[in-house]
Amino acid sequence: MQDISNYSVALCMYNGEKYIQDQLNSILNQTIPPSEIIICDDGSTDKGINIARKLLEGSKVKYKIITNAVNIGVANNFLKAIKQCSYEYIFTADQDDLWREDKASIALKAFEANPSVLLFFSNGDLVDAENHYLGRTIWDSIGISKDFLIGCKWFDYMLPKHIVTGATLAIKKELVNDIDSIPEGFLHDDWLAWKAAILGAIYASPERLIRYRQHVSNVVGMKTNYLTEKMRHWLGYLGNMQKVREKRVERFTTLGEGFNDILSYEQKRKFDSCLQFWNEASLLNSMSKLKAVRWIIKNQRKGNYNLYYNGSKGVIRDIIEILFKVN
Repeated sequence: MQDISNYSVALCMYNGEKYIQDQLNSILNQTIPPSEIIICDDGSTDKGINIARKLLEGSKVKYKIITNAVNIGVANNFLKAIKQCSYEYIFTADQDDLWREDKASIALKAFEANPSVLLFFSNGDLVDAENHYLGRTIWDSIGISKDFLIGCKWFDYMLPKHIVTGATLAIKKELVNDIDSIPEGFLHDDWLAWKAAILGAIYASPERLIRYRQHVSNVVGMKTNYLTEKMRHWLGYLGNMQKVREKRVERFTTLGEGFNDILSYEQKRKFDSCLQFWNEASLLNSMSKLKAVRWIIKNQRKGNYNLYYNGSKGVIRDIIEILFKVN
């Protein structure tokens, strides 16, 4: 068995003074503490870096704080932090969440028991700005059920939606050895998860290992369980569907090109089918209403809405948009 006692934490900051002390304390107080913490700050103007430095100076953990001269964005800031890490196992951390004290231990043991795994992610509790539980988990919000763990078909699960939350992520460094940048339109967790899914190297834990804070400054937030918020989110998509379709075409084109060398024949076939679905969907607004509705019904019957979109919700949304020309 490999030695799992050493690991790095790649933490990214941007104006994180309000929560960084609590987050760093939750990391430092792990049952298996980190061997090093790498912080990449993306041009903050607050006192977050000073707070972090003072706290880390008083700890026994090696650390490095890197300040970017210009803002490079969340995805590539995380990649930069990961590339600076020294150890085989790397955990990514947001500046405003809280780790359960055994988060690192559970992830490291999963790697130890499953040597082929390159990426670990978990569930987590959604909390408000003051750390009050919102009665909902990350997986509730994304739509991950226990059935996902039974099938473990992560490549298929990721075709219709992004399912890996970076705040819960741990990877082996080899996963990023040949990645020099994250393509536009992708976050680091999304791109790394796709590579791991293609390689069949993902392990998911249903354990709620972080408290994922939801507040007005979130770069990426989760959907709530409130009906009014769900309706606002759903209706918001109606006026933006053509852009969504075009983005999906760009997304799967980029994925297919970026990972062409490691895709299996079957995976390439699925990507091609998915891309064909979105290419045709991007033409819906140029069709007559009757032809567009027929296309939607045909693809619903073929199962494509379940495979590549969000099932009956997508069918209903597309039909409403076409009939009433929302956009």
